[in-house]
This record gives sequence, C-alpha cells and structure tokens, in this order.
Amino acid sequence: MNPSSGATGVAQYRALAKTRPTAHKPAAQAGSLARTRGKADTIDLSTGLTLEKIQDYLKSAIGEKVAGLFAEAGIEPADAAGVDFSPEATADRIVEFSTGLFEVYKAQNRDLGEEELIDKFEATLRGAVDQGAGEAFAIIGATLGEDALSIGHQTIDLVHSKYDDFFARLRGEQTGEAEAA
Repeated sequence: MNPSSGATGVAQYRALAKTRPTAHKPAAQAGSLARTRGKADTIDLSTGLTLEKIQDYLKSAIGEKVAGLFAEAGIEPADAAGVDFSPEATADRIVEFSTGLFEVYKAQNRDLGEEELIDKFEATLRGAVDQGAGEAFAIIGATLGEDALSIGHQTIDLVHSKYDDFFARLRGEQTGEAEAA
C-alpha cells in the first residue's frame, strides 16, 4: 500500500472497526464491512463508530497531509488558490456579481417605475445576502467556530456598506436623469 494514497487510513479504520466489540455482537463480527449487491462497501455502525467520527478522522488525516505538503513546499494554501479571501475582497466579489445583475433585473421588470425598480432590486439583493449569510453562519458556527464567524460578519457588514454606496449612486443617477429630462 502506498502510504500517501489514503489507503492507510482505510486500513487503520478497518483494523479498528474489527477490534471493537459491541454488546450484541461478538468481537469477530463487530464493525464488519460487507459487500451488498455489488455496491461499495457499507459500514456497520453498531461498533460505536459514527459517520461523524470517520469523517473527522479523514478530514484531519487528509487535511494534515495536504497542509504538510503545502508547508513543505513553502506555499500558503490561500495564496496557491490565487484568491484573496479577506472580508474586503470577498465583499467586493459578492457586490460586483450581484449588482451586475441590475440590467437583467431591469429587463425582466419593465413594468416597474425607476424608483420602485431600484427599491425592489435592493430588497431582493439584501434579502438574498442575509438569507445566504444566515445559512452559512449556522454551518460556520457549528464547524469552524467564533473566529470564522467574526470574519463572516465583517464580510456581510462590508457587503451592506457597499450596497449602501451602490444604491445611493443608482438613486443619484436616477435623480440626475429625471432632472435632465
């Protein structure tokens, strides 16, 4: 077995699973891996191992391996991706993408007056961002903790601040066009 292939982790899991007896199974049967109708191996979870424990093991083993490879090469993973994940840069990407949809929204809502169009577009964007952030924060809080949540909140605060600026400019352009007409 190639130790870098991840097969070692599976072998370790299988060895561990086979040695953990349960109250209702003898040790020889506990944690068995069985073939079922040609499908991939299934895991008998009566051993006390949970999917979460297995996932944590794999995450940590794989994560540590990847982090070690990056460290050996002197590479920061975020730098390797070529993406700035700072709250400011992330907020810029969110606002740039979402506000770029204004012309599409406008074309789909030709029956709305300019002021109502802007108000509804703003409500749509802010509602979507708040909903998405709420869902993401639930996951982030449960998995990554308070530091990551803090970064998320900074990002969303910046998104709303940038929306304030965008919609003020858009309303100013609308007012300028109305006065020019």
